[in-house]
Amino acid sequence: NGSKAGGKKKPKKGNRGIRLTAANFRYFLRGRQAKAGAADYKVLARRRARLAPYDKHLRRFRHGEALDAALATGRPEVVAAVLEELAARGAVESAVAGKDEVAAGELLAFL
Repeated sequence: NGSKAGGKKKPKKGNRGIRLTAANFRYFLRGRQAKAGAADYKVLARRRARLAPYDKHLRRFRHGEALDAALATGRPEVVAAVLEELAARGAVESAVAGKDEVAAGELLAFL
């Protein structure tokens, strides 16, 4: 059994089982109606960062499409970064394989 005779039961550590009720929910709503002062900073709503098309392709492991999207930007730093990422993943060969003459020419023109 392992229980102590006559001893108090120790509370479990971790989640204390506090449930969100109307009484404690009001605690979190306090101050919402207060107006900002002249010296207060207003935090603007944060915009969610949008991923570039080549990043979206990399997230889905579409290496060839990621390389094409990077080349379409025309920015050498983007193409170099995508090529470095493909090299780190060991996927440069699969990204270049199956390219037609036009896409291969764009890649060679960049290099």
